[in-house]
Amino acid sequence: MPYAPFVPLRVLSSYSMLEGAIDPKGIAKLAKERAFPAIAICDRNGLYGAPAFAAACMAEGVQPIVGVLLGVALGVLLALNVDVIVPFLERTFGFQIMDSDVYYVTDIPSELRWSSVLLIGAAALILTAAATVYPALRAARTAPAEALRYE
Repeated sequence: MPYAPFVPLRVLSSYSMLEGAIDPKGIAKLAKERAFPAIAICDRNGLYGAPAFAAACMAEGVQPIVGVLLGVALGVLLALNVDVIVPFLERTFGFQIMDSDVYYVTDIPSELRWSSVLLIGAAALILTAAATVYPALRAARTAPAEALRYE
């Protein structure tokens, strides 16, 4: 059954530990069966499945889209809403988080610097890409017979 006007943009592959269950080849096959013009994997904190996903999609004639979910977005949301979240937690659980009898500072300070957020996000993306590319290059240099010798 075709779903052509729809493009899934948040599919987790089996490379998202404990979250995704389908391998990249299976994702590409299902995308072709359902007539998706494109499909995206958005694995958590890594691009590990991207090479296999891109190759499988190209073989099936589907446009691959690759993304990474970063924890930066959640941190930004928390920093922007700390003045709402802290009173909610205090009311819900019936205690004061920064009790003035115990702590000198009674507020949770939150100052968001967008330059720092962008720097941290870019550094995380670069480190993730480097952690993906290095093992892939080493694996590409290994002959299959040599890799299986030690199994």
